[in-house]
Amino acid sequence: IHILNLSMNVLEHIPTLPSSIVELNLSKNLLKDIPDTSIKNLPNLKILDLSCNGIVTVPKVLGSMKLKSKL
Repeated sequence: IHILNLSMNVLEHIPTLPSSIVELNLSKNLLKDIPDTSIKNLPNLKILDLSCNGIVTVPKVLGSMKLKSKL
């Protein structure tokens, strides 16, 4: 899996994801935080969409990744 769209799924937590993901859409869910481990385990991730969630804090690991992200 390289592209995964989990938008509009009423997710409160990020499920375990395959490390092969390059593009991940988690928009329009009920996410409030993103654990560092959820993102660290995605070494190939280039595009991340977290828009339209209730995220309060952004994980530090996002700052060290080369992502095109939407928050």
